[in-house]
Amino acid sequence: MFQKLFCPIHASHGFYAAIWGSIAGIALAVFSEPGFATQSVWCVISVVIIICCFKFTSKFTTAIVFLAAVILGNFCASRSLPDQALLQSFYDQTVIISGKISEDPDDSQSTTVLRLQDLNIHKNILDTTENTPQPITSKTIQNPSNTTERQNEFTSLPGTLYVTISSKTPLERSDVVWLEGKFSEGFGTFAGKMSRPKLLHLERTESGDVFARFKRWFANLVKQFIPSPEVDLGLSYLMGMKSGLSTDFSEALRAVGMTHVVVASGAHLEILTGAAKKLFGRISKFAGMLFSLLMVGGFVLIVGFTPSMVRAALVASLSLLFGYIGIKFAPILLNGLDAILT
Repeated sequence: MFQKLFCPIHASHGFYAAIWGSIAGIALAVFSEPGFATQSVWCVISVVIIICCFKFTSKFTTAIVFLAAVILGNFCASRSLPDQALLQSFYDQTVIISGKISEDPDDSQSTTVLRLQDLNIHKNILDTTENTPQPITSKTIQNPSNTTERQNEFTSLPGTLYVTISSKTPLERSDVVWLEGKFSEGFGTFAGKMSRPKLLHLERTESGDVFARFKRWFANLVKQFIPSPEVDLGLSYLMGMKSGLSTDFSEALRAVGMTHVVVASGAHLEILTGAAKKLFGRISKFAGMLFSLLMVGGFVLIVGFTPSMVRAALVASLSLLFGYIGIKFAPILLNGLDAILT
């Protein structure tokens, strides 16, 4: 029996144990408060154990790797638990919060949905002319740090904020907005949400997001030659610009179960990488891989770093790299690695 435990096995089993052990540790940190591995020494010990066990892979050392990965995953996740407690302290309070728009705003007839990152809850906002707190008119400015002075009394918050706003002010990806409203508990992967807050201030650098501007320029150019709703559907499929679809058309897509068609996902990357391989793979295998990665990176920059797009790009990039060096991988390994990194 002991001989079977220490019998050498393929090193891939160690990778499986490390990946899924880390996921188990993260799950334990979420459901057990606080995590059991909160000291930095646990991180050092687990990393050393994993490295040593990879020198000789057996059933016994694979089990040790799994346990060490559980500790490592629990340590990494436990570091964010105090941030969650900080978030809960602001729930159901009216606050002034600033954040950077991380994805293209979803516009509808009456509201606009924003997703904000780099969140700060401000205790006070001061205008340059009057040293009293007051709303600041939304405007585009070239250098925000030199034009508006404020008290730097703020608390940084982790995660992403889901905002539904009724303001008709044109907003773009990478804009920084100041909002005043009720901060509520989030849902899914969102740290919090705000419903119809008041837009106090808008900061937009002169350059802004170059790729977002290119996407908007390309969309306006195409709309000059193709009528609606055909152009709206085409832009939604090509670049994930589903905000241009009418409410009736969106409801029709939802009724027939085709909403995934207008969401930028791995299918788009598969088409791009397939075309790049076919065109540049004739030159060399490396050229096919390189231009495929460039296609993936360019598409992500144009569409935006949405969670689904990041996961799809990560899977596509790893598949291209593994395929180039000739490593065969099981989907369960790739899915586990994707889950840890995202």
